[in-house]
Amino acid sequence: MSQGADQEKVPPLDERELTAVYGRVRGTVFRLLGYRDDLEDIVQVAMEAFIKARRTYRGEGSIEGFAGAIAANVARTWLRKQRRGILLRETVAERENWPPIEDGPAEEVERIDKLRRLMEMLDRIKAEYRIACVLYYIENKPVPEIAAMVGASENAVRLRILRGRRALRKHARKDPVLGEWLSSLGGTR
Repeated sequence: MSQGADQEKVPPLDERELTAVYGRVRGTVFRLLGYRDDLEDIVQVAMEAFIKARRTYRGEGSIEGFAGAIAANVARTWLRKQRRGILLRETVAERENWPPIEDGPAEEVERIDKLRRLMEMLDRIKAEYRIACVLYYIENKPVPEIAAMVGASENAVRLRILRGRRALRKHARKDPVLGEWLSSLGGTR
């Protein structure tokens, strides 16, 4: 069977579906890797991986969730290739690249500063801990799903989450404002 025949079996996404998929992919990559100069390049790689893998989508779950899992794998692979931790290279000067915020100007500045500081803190912990914590606490993924996404056992994922949380607490002690904010956010999970 030719490659073109495989592609014909996969119905094209309409504009609404494609926009939703792109939003999920970009959001996942952003949350895992943070704001960076090459964010759009990594998002493009993740979208290409989604397009290639789309013919394997069996209809289980949403197409956005499928795309999000692929984006997480692309980000994880990118992190694994990096020998050092990821450094936050940019400031929040380009506001259009950050998620929308509905607060007033003072609250927005404070929130952006906390987000920047959180991303810097996440950059200081091991990539495997960062991925597990972001998927668990920010993406609200259950441990079994994270384990499948990262190719590890559920116990290994739980351990990574625990160690990541401990590392974040250690770094948060040096930043009392961020530490207080993190403790107010982390009480439910």
